[in-house]
Order: sequence, then structure tokens, then C-alpha cells
Amino acid sequence: MKNKLIITICFCLIFTTTTFVSCKQERVTKPQNTETGKGKTFVVNKSNDLMLIGAMSSSGPTLTFNVEAFKDSLKTNDLFNTVEVVQVDYGIENGHEEAYLTIIGTYNNATVAFQSILEIENEKFYINTNKSQTANKTKHTCAGSPCSSCSFVRGGFLNLKIIGCKCSADPQNGVCNHTKETEITWIDTVVTVLIGIL
Repeated sequence: MKNKLIITICFCLIFTTTTFVSCKQERVTKPQNTETGKGKTFVVNKSNDLMLIGAMSSSGPTLTFNVEAFKDSLKTNDLFNTVEVVQVDYGIENGHEEAYLTIIGTYNNATVAFQSILEIENEKFYINTNKSQTANKTKHTCAGSPCSSCSFVRGGFLNLKIIGCKCSADPQNGVCNHTKETEITWIDTVVTVLIGIL
């Protein structure tokens, strides 16, 4: 009887320890570029979906990948004609913080933006690359009707999130139509291009 009790206790301890270790999240460093020898950190979880794209520096959020190469790839893949902005929009207030990867440019005479909610951990910014997580990523388009130059309007927490459009060329008379899409191939392609640069 005493032996069965000891065996049962040992089995429970082994099972509990194995379960705890298998659920633990870990960090892995992979080489970024063999020429520079720099490394980059990936968060590895069950789905392997979070990738480091930026970190806080003394001057604010900084992207940790080659932005110019990314801009070129976005244009080469016919996602944008021009890319004016690639940045992390970040804000913190009363202990609450939010961050977005924001890309703004033009395509076929319209102002276009990609915005993705970022995960924040230890002053580092991670994008979820899982293509089924479309609610975290949005394509915004501003088309003049009539307006020769549209820009995006921000709102939400600390005005970080794109919520609409305005006519920059003629604010009193011009009109810009805002469209917002979340489940499209275009978003998947932007994410694929970003993964290729990372």
C-alpha cells in the first residue's frame, strides 16, 4: 500500500512538472544576417506567430529591420506606388500602452495605409504574423471625391489609430471617402513581404 502511494505521488509530480515546462514560452535568437553577424529575437510559442519588429530607444520607438528594403519590396510587390511612412505609433498613459505598425503611401491615386496592432513586451514591439488574425490588421484607403490630396484622421487611444480621412488639398470643399478592410489578400501580402525582410 505504501509503495503504491509513493508511486502515485511520483507520477503526479512528473506529470505536473512536464506540463509546466511544455507550456512555458521561450525566446530563441536566430542570426539576422551572416554579413553583419547581428541577431534578432523571435518569441516562440505554439503557433510561432510573434516576430520582433521594433524596440524603445532614448528617442522613442525604433524599427529593428531595414525600412528602405521593406519600402522597396512593398513597391516591387505592387502594394504601394509610393511609401511615405513606416513607423511604430506608440503611446502610454496611466499604465496603459498601445502600439501599431503604420505604413502610409499611395496606390493608383489613392492614399493607402496598413495598420497592425503590436504586442508589447519589455519595451519591444512584436507583430502577429498569423494570417488568420485579420482583426489585428487593417487596410485603409482614402480616395478623393473630389479631392486631389487626402490624408488620414487619427482617433482612439492617444490618437494612434486611423479612423477616417480628410481632404488636405481643400479642407472646406473637398471630400475623401474612407474604406476599411480586414480580410483581404493584400494584408496577407504585406505581412509576407515584412516576414521576408525580417
